[in-house]
Amino acid sequence: IIGIGLFGIGIHVLAMVSLIGPILTLPVAGAIVIIIGGLFLFMVACFGFVGMWKRSRRLINYYAIFVGILIVFQVVASVLFLVYTLNVVGEIHKEIRKAMFGYKTFQENDPRRKAVDGLQWLLKCCGMDFGLIEWLSSQKRLPKSCCFDPKDETKKNKCELGKEPAPFDIACRDVTEKTIRIFFAVVSGITVSMSIIQLVAAGYAYMLANYVY
Repeated sequence: IIGIGLFGIGIHVLAMVSLIGPILTLPVAGAIVIIIGGLFLFMVACFGFVGMWKRSRRLINYYAIFVGILIVFQVVASVLFLVYTLNVVGEIHKEIRKAMFGYKTFQENDPRRKAVDGLQWLLKCCGMDFGLIEWLSSQKRLPKSCCFDPKDETKKNKCELGKEPAPFDIACRDVTEKTIRIFFAVVSGITVSMSIIQLVAAGYAYMLANYVY
């Protein structure tokens, strides 16, 4: 179950990176490592199940060793990923701000324009530093993504003040920082919880291996 959960988290992170890829050059290695780690953990769990089913001391010992290696891998990967991302938060804000500044010069089908719209709709924010006032001062109107799903072709209405739905009034800088903090809190909590569970599983497997023979 934990392995499948890791796999799902990796897919979600990869989708998020792909969404803002046109305006941010972020490495996908972290997401790929999580996906591979999830699949590997699932296979190790199956390996341990077979060992217990066949009452094989060798297989159970291998399972305990693999789980121990995974614990070390998870802790090291989490620390490195945390340090890297905290160091590039400023660069992330800079690139998003740059893309929003050039938004009005982009064509409708420009990937950078779609990335800005996707980011605003996903995070329910409008503008980078000072909210929707930035759009009104730079291009005299609000992007559709400040009110509607940019992919929904049925929504032909313009996003305007005083009309429903009301434009998002939160600046993307604030919500981006909040999202990053929540993301790392969740990932850290999951990593610690999984490490504890795996440590217990490895200890149980070791005791079981000694019990078998």
